[in-house]
Amino acid sequence: MKSAPLSAALLASAAFLLPAQAHAQSVEVGTLICSLTQDSSLIVLSSSEYACTFEASDGGLSKEYIAEFDTVGLDLTAKDEEQLGWLVLAASATDVPEKLEGTYGGVTADVALGLGAGAKILVGGSADAISLQPFSGSVQEGVGATIGLERLRLSPVN
Repeated sequence: MKSAPLSAALLASAAFLLPAQAHAQSVEVGTLICSLTQDSSLIVLSSSEYACTFEASDGGLSKEYIAEFDTVGLDLTAKDEEQLGWLVLAASATDVPEKLEGTYGGVTADVALGLGAGAKILVGGSADAISLQPFSGSVQEGVGATIGLERLRLSPVN
């Protein structure tokens, strides 16, 4: 499968795209798990929406978010469902839920034929203080492949 080496190369190069503060002395503050609610793909531009839950590492806090993704790149997917999961990294655990809200940017790579997998590596939030690192990437049901640049807007559910 030719896309697997390409996906691996893209993910390996992502470390060079992330700001230095995302790597410097980060601590794991929780996980963010998201489930696909809407998806629209136009080959070079796509958008999707997810319902997300942030769970603090200390087990004390859970907060709901809406995630809106915009992707520029090659998107040849038709997804029935998708689950995303990230480790949430920050310089400190102080006020993480408030800092989690915001805009993130990074790279994405996904491949599916029936069941599929992928990863989205993103940095952003309040003052680019949060890094979302895939611990299991995405798990999806569908057909296709995606590779490109991605923007995520993460908003709390009131």
